[in-house]
This record gives sequence, structure tokens and C-alpha cells, in this order.
Amino acid sequence: KGVGADGWGDYGGMGVSVLAVYDFQETRTRVFMDDNREEAIQLMRDRQVLVTYNGEGFDFPLIQHNWTRTPAGERFTDAVSIDLCALVTEQLGHRCKLDQLLECNGIPGKTGAGAQAPLDWQAGRIGTVTDYCIADVHRTTMLFLRSLLGPLHTPNGREIALSTPSFLNGPFV
Repeated sequence: KGVGADGWGDYGGMGVSVLAVYDFQETRTRVFMDDNREEAIQLMRDRQVLVTYNGEGFDFPLIQHNWTRTPAGERFTDAVSIDLCALVTEQLGHRCKLDQLLECNGIPGKTGAGAQAPLDWQAGRIGTVTDYCIADVHRTTMLFLRSLLGPLHTPNGREIALSTPSFLNGPFV
């Protein structure tokens, strides 16, 4: 669906078109739509950590409202949420666009704009939206992995180290 009548917070009016995830455990990208949404929910319940960019502010409420029967105010998964947008916002004192952070950290920029995705979906450009979502997931994954190596560079020239759960601090092989 497109943006709801009441804007980006109208989760019921919007619906979920496509959900793309990178599954570290299976080392593969997964795509979910209405036909396999139960698999998506189960995957998010089975994993220990969910990494997103603005997942707490947008993706999780949208998924919860449309794909789960979890009451408002309760989480549909016990996984630890690492929301890179929230962590960066906390350190900078203001929100930073994913595209800006990608560019500052030498990662290819976004392939489109989130505001265009609902319009493309409504126009039947399912492949375009799916490709956009997969690219966003890959770039968010790259940014997360980059954050594990050291401080992230920000558009205002600051370097910030993100606090992640201690079990992510290694050792890695």
C-alpha cells in the first residue's frame, strides 16, 4: 500500500508491501510479502539481534500493526534491537539520513528514496521496490559491520562509536 491517509504514522492505512532482511545466521538475503509473512515474523522471533536503520521508529511498528496480533505497546519479538538511526541520533543530538552516513563511511549511497517506494508500489513497480529494499538492507548491513570496526564518520565531521551489546564485541574469526 502507499502512505496512509494520515501520513507515515498511519500504519494501518499503509500496510506492508515488502520486507527485505539479511540473515547473518543463514548468510542470505530474504524477501517477505503477505504470502510468507508468517516466516518473517518467526525469523524475527528466532534471532537474537535485529539490526535496522529506523526500525524502532518505523519498520517494527508497521510490521507489528499489519502482520502480528501483538497488542500495541508490547514487542512482537524478544530480540535485541540495534537501531543504527536511534544510536546515531542519541550521539549527535539530531537525526541523520542513512544516505549521508553511508557516504561519509565510504559505502555506496541509497539507490532511491523511501518516499518514492509507496508510489512505485501503487504503480505496480514491485520489482523496483523490492530491489530498492534489498539494496537498503545490504547498505545497512555494511554500515553495521563498519561500525564494529571503529567509529563512524558523520556529516558534521564527528566520529562516533556506537554502543552495541557486549556479546558483539568479539572475538571474531
